[in-house]
Amino acid sequence: MVAMHRRRWPLLVGLFVTAVLAYAFHSEVVGRLAYAVEKGKIQASSEELAKVEALSSVFRLVAKTARPSVVQIETVGPVRRPSTEELPDVLRRFLEQHRGIEVPEPEPDPEPERGTGSGVIIDAENGYVVTNNHVVQNAEKIEVRLSDRRRLEAKLLGTDPKTDLAVIQIKADRLHAAPLGDSDTMEVGDWVLAIGAPFGLDQTVSQGIISAVGRSNIGLNLDYQDFIQTDAAINPGNSGGPLVNMRGEVIGINTAIKRNPLLAGFVGIGFAIPSKMVKQYLPDLIAGREIERGYLGVRIQSLREQPGLAKTFGLQEDTGVLIEDILAGGPAAKAGLKVEDIILEYNGEPVRDNTDVSSRVAVTKPGTVVTMKVWRQDKAIDVEVTIGKQPEGFSTRGYLDSEAGAEETDEAAEIEPLGMTVARLTPELIRKYRWDEQAAGAEDLKGVIVVKVDPYGEAASLQIRPGELIVSIQGKPVNTPRDVVDAVDADALKEGIRMRVRSVQGSRWLLLQAD
Repeated sequence: MVAMHRRRWPLLVGLFVTAVLAYAFHSEVVGRLAYAVEKGKIQASSEELAKVEALSSVFRLVAKTARPSVVQIETVGPVRRPSTEELPDVLRRFLEQHRGIEVPEPEPDPEPERGTGSGVIIDAENGYVVTNNHVVQNAEKIEVRLSDRRRLEAKLLGTDPKTDLAVIQIKADRLHAAPLGDSDTMEVGDWVLAIGAPFGLDQTVSQGIISAVGRSNIGLNLDYQDFIQTDAAINPGNSGGPLVNMRGEVIGINTAIKRNPLLAGFVGIGFAIPSKMVKQYLPDLIAGREIERGYLGVRIQSLREQPGLAKTFGLQEDTGVLIEDILAGGPAAKAGLKVEDIILEYNGEPVRDNTDVSSRVAVTKPGTVVTMKVWRQDKAIDVEVTIGKQPEGFSTRGYLDSEAGAEETDEAAEIEPLGMTVARLTPELIRKYRWDEQAAGAEDLKGVIVVKVDPYGEAASLQIRPGELIVSIQGKPVNTPRDVVDAVDADALKEGIRMRVRSVQGSRWLLLQAD
C-alpha cells in the first residue's frame, strides 16, 4: 500500500508542473485547474483527476481484454556444442598455468539451445497462435504457457522467413483469442499497448504511441518490411507478442528493436509487423503450404531516396518508383515496361516507395492482370501486366559490392568533379571485376567501368565503387570515358544530372548535383 502511494507522487507532481507551465501560455486552461496544498499533499481538482482516471481506465480495460490471449513461448533446439570442446589441450594448459585462467572441461552432456518469446492466440476454437519465425525457427520442441499458467506443447504449422511470421497450434479448452484489427486505419500518434514476456516476465504490458508507419530498411535480413514503429517498450522476449490498439485489436506483431550498443535493451524505438501483412499470409501459414508470391521481374528504386532526381525525368515531385532493370523473360519485359519508366500507380492506387511496390506485387496472385500507371518520356501511360510467380530463391534485398580495386589503364579518364577514374571495358577488366561470371555474359556489358574512386570524393559519397559500370547519363548511353567527361561539366552539375550505374547485382540511378 505504501508503494502505491509513492507511485502516485510522480503523477500528482506532474499535474502540478503542467498547470504552472500552462498558466504561462494558456490562462484559460489554468482557470480550469484548482490546486491546493493541504497537510503536505498536492491535490488535483476532481475534474482533472476524472480525466486522468478515465484514460487510465481505458488502458486497464484494453489490458484486461487482451492479456488472456497473449502467451509465452519456450523453445528447445539442437544441442549446443560448448566452445571449450574444440580448444586444444595445449592451449587449455597454457591458459591455466601461465595466465591463471581456468578453462572448464567440455560438458559430457551439453545442454540444447533454449529460447523464449511471445505469441498471441487469434483463433480460440482451433488454437492458432501467431508469433515470429525467429522465435520458433529450428525448434525441436515448442511449449506455450497461457495466461492462466497452463503449459501446453505446441505444433509448428507454418513459417515465413521473408516476413518473420509463423503460426503454431495448441490444443486446449477455455482459450481466449484476440481479434485482428486493421493496421491501415492506425495513424502516427495513436495510443497502443505492447504485451509479451520481455526477459521472461510474462504478461507484461507497456504503453506508447505509434511513432511512424511504413518503416523499412532497418537492418533486418527480411525481404518484406513495412513496419509500424512504436515507443511502447519492446525488449528481448517481446518478439511475437501483439501490439494492440485502444479497442483491444491486434494491429501488429512485435518483432524488433533499435539497439544502442551501450545499452542492453529498449531505447524507445520498436517495430511491429502490421496486421494487414499477417492477414495476407495467415491462410498459407495455417495450411503449412508454400507461400506463392507475385513476381514482376524488375529492380526498382524509390525516387524519394534521391531528392531532385524526379525532376530530371520531368516530374515536379519526388514521387513514384523508378525501374532500374528489366529482367529478361519476366512479366515486366513481356508487358513492355522499360528501364527508366517510373511507376506512379498500381491498380489505381498511388505507390509510396519501392517497399510499397514490392509488397503489393508479392501479395498479388500469380496470373492476375494489373494496370500500372507509369511515367515515360514526359507523359503518363497505362500498362497492363500479368503478374508471374516468384521464382525459387528470389530475394528483394540490396546490391552486392563489387570487388575493390584501383589502377590506371591506357584508355581512362579522371572525372575530377566526381573524384573517380573510368576506363573502357577490356577483357582484362571484365575478368578482374568478375563480370565474366555474370549470367548475362560479358557480351551483354555496356558502358565504361570505374577503376578508381577517391575515398573523399563525390563518387564515394554516392557509394560508387571500383568495378561498377557507368551505363548512361541523362538517358544517353555512355560508350567511352570521353562521354562521361563531356556530360559531367559544371553547368550540367549545377542543374543536376542523373547517372545510371550498374553493379553485379543490378542497376540504380544517382542524382549528381554540385555548385
